[in-house]
Amino acid sequence: EGLKTGEEYTVREVTAPEGYTVAHDFTFTVDETGKVTSTGSITEDGVLLVEDLKTRVRISKVDAEDGSSLKGAEIQILDSEGSVVSSWTSDGEVYEIEGLKTGEEYTVHEEAAPEGYTVAPDFTFTIDETGKVTSTGSITEDGVLLVEDVRTRVRISKVDEADGSSLKGAEIQILDSNGSVAGKWTSDGEVYEIEGLKTGEVYTVHEVKAPEGYAVAPDFTFTINEAGTVTSTGSITEDGVLLVEDLRTRVRISKVDAEDGSRVKGAGIQILDSDGNIASEWTSDGEVHVIEGLKTGEKYTVHEVKAPEGYTTASDFTFTIDEEGKVTSTGSITEDGVLLMEDAMTVTKVLKADEDGNILGGARLQIRDAEGSVAAEWTSGGDSFKTIKGLNILEHYFLIETKAPKGFKVADPIEFYLKEDGTIVCVSGGRVAENVLVMIDEKVTTGKKTRTDDDMNAAMWAALAAAAGAGIAVLARKKKKRQN
Repeated sequence: EGLKTGEEYTVREVTAPEGYTVAHDFTFTVDETGKVTSTGSITEDGVLLVEDLKTRVRISKVDAEDGSSLKGAEIQILDSEGSVVSSWTSDGEVYEIEGLKTGEEYTVHEEAAPEGYTVAPDFTFTIDETGKVTSTGSITEDGVLLVEDVRTRVRISKVDEADGSSLKGAEIQILDSNGSVAGKWTSDGEVYEIEGLKTGEVYTVHEVKAPEGYAVAPDFTFTINEAGTVTSTGSITEDGVLLVEDLRTRVRISKVDAEDGSRVKGAGIQILDSDGNIASEWTSDGEVHVIEGLKTGEKYTVHEVKAPEGYTTASDFTFTIDEEGKVTSTGSITEDGVLLMEDAMTVTKVLKADEDGNILGGARLQIRDAEGSVAAEWTSGGDSFKTIKGLNILEHYFLIETKAPKGFKVADPIEFYLKEDGTIVCVSGGRVAENVLVMIDEKVTTGKKTRTDDDMNAAMWAALAAAAGAGIAVLARKKKKRQN
């Protein structure tokens, strides 16, 4: 009552009720008749209305990369004391909340992210007296707060375990906890990235096929927490890249003496692939030889090109490497997986006999090589043959009688060599039976009938029988039967 007529008055709301914004100023005047006119709202019966709006905040749950709306996020609004003043599950639409206090600092907290996303960081907002919203988070031009979620991201690199270099050609899968394939690719030397995997799920990295020359890596698992941090049972770099580490296939081969297992030097050895191509070659040096990078599933042959001095050439054998790097072989292999190429020392048996097949003792004998060096020297015994070990294969030797037993002539030298398998071959003179070299001495007599080759053979077999006992005697009878 009592306001001046004709005067323009302004209605200003100094403080709005809790949950409301202050109304806009408006003016009014009272004319001489008492009629009130106003720039604001006025009822039919002349009541001026100071109209307050409830505070209003709009929040949208979106993909941080493309801004698309997301469903399934559980979101809360917390007041300055941490109490929940509102909560909802995003449905793809903008969420609106009214009646929040002006001047209060509120926190937007994502309790659970949609599947395949990490939870967004908390952010705060305030509403001023005019209803304007300001925020530490993202906000659109028309004032919508954005709760931005990033897709989960896992980075995986295929590398050589020894030097960390990137590898191409590996076929890799990511399996979920049910064993279903969640992702698969062939390594190309770059870091592979996969997005949208579930947080809290245990995933397995499985290498289906390794690059050529490598064994498949063991499976390992990883999980992604709500913040997007990846933890793994395998190797992981400081910047979070999972490493699928492959080891080169490795085959270890040792050249050994077949009798005592000692390592032998000087053997020329090759590894041949299934097409007969040389995959590796070396000369044994007394150490275990290691070959890396051979293919898995390929059948390789170990072949001795040249035997060490004094040894026969070993038989070929094969081996394969499975996907896990395990070596299996048709040859000998140690408990710790070393392949053994076993060479037998050459064994040369020499028997001294007379024309009647009697073993002769007392003959002075030598074996000389092609250069005249004495490789062995002995005096024959009267009960058996002499065994000489370590003559070289394919090398020509001469069996020489330097002194005959009393009553016998000195025999002519015998030229012979050993084949790669140790078999004795006579080049001139002498006889070989059951791989025994026989030198026969003639008696010093006069007027005696000249002996034929058949006589000499019969004598040789008789001598062998006497030297080797019943076993060779049986062989002698069989041989004689064949000759007859």
